[in-house]
Amino acid sequence: MGTKIGLLAGAALVLHAGVSFGALVNIGTVMPLGDSITYGDAWTGGIGGSGVRTPIAGGYRSEFYTALHNAGVSFQFVGSQNDNADPTLTAAGQTAHEGHNGYFTQTLDAGLMGIVPNSFGDGNYFNGSSSHPATNPDIITLLAGSNNIFNGTGGANLGTVGLDNLIGDIFADRPSAHVYISDLIPMTANNHNDQVIIANSYIPAEVTKYKNLGMNITEVFSYNTFLNGDGSINNSLLFDGLHPSAAGYKVLGDDFANAVMASATNTASIPEPSTLALDVVVLPMLLARRRKYTFSRSFPHHRKQDIHRMAGGNPRTDPPLSLPPAFLFLRSHP
Repeated sequence: MGTKIGLLAGAALVLHAGVSFGALVNIGTVMPLGDSITYGDAWTGGIGGSGVRTPIAGGYRSEFYTALHNAGVSFQFVGSQNDNADPTLTAAGQTAHEGHNGYFTQTLDAGLMGIVPNSFGDGNYFNGSSSHPATNPDIITLLAGSNNIFNGTGGANLGTVGLDNLIGDIFADRPSAHVYISDLIPMTANNHNDQVIIANSYIPAEVTKYKNLGMNITEVFSYNTFLNGDGSINNSLLFDGLHPSAAGYKVLGDDFANAVMASATNTASIPEPSTLALDVVVLPMLLARRRKYTFSRSFPHHRKQDIHRMAGGNPRTDPPLSLPPAFLFLRSHP
């Protein structure tokens, strides 16, 4: 298990940020997963309301593809969506993605398991449905949570519940995938950038948590690439205060591409999950979380009493439940 790397003969190649390697590689399938930033959205005259949607074709996906393609890295985008592609992606047959406008982390999580039928399809991004086939992505480029903050649910809630649930359920269904999780980019809209900083502060612990469980996960430090040298926000990289500009999408695509390239050039950064840990300890616990969705058809929060009921206990009368590590969150739900 782990990210698949196919080695071919080739000369040393260099990516944008100076990442180089001495052989051509095939990294398998890549699923871009997230909200309107993954889609490539942008708004003129205000976000929503009287504003006008002016999407930037290809979003970050076009630069991600171009950067890796030019460096001799082959892969195939997968996903149930095929809209908002630019001519480069269309010509290359790389239109697939899972960018869902307006989605919160918990909505993405529910859609992952087919709980949220919507205008973008019927979910089941991994396991497929009547409208799209199943996918088994080797790599997932993940950027999620901006809508939680923009709509006022706050960075702390994102850090403690929504993002953890989403990552946990990704690995429950696809334990061998390599998740590249991007920091949220700066947000000047609604004066919410302080919440972006709070949300981003939880990501390193999330990455450490799942690495300790034997999963393949890498943080992509995109927030910093949207700053000027003095630490101020580079507004030229933002279109409307929430979504990137064309230049910003290019930066974001390069951020993801460089992170993937770094793994492709250093196999030590692509750990092989422990078979014992996956089969005997970690995977059953993650799948238990998965079953909660199947029984309850609800998605807002995994709490200790929910897990207690899954185990057949009564959280009102039984002693407090001591949870195994796979169920522990960074903090209790606010």
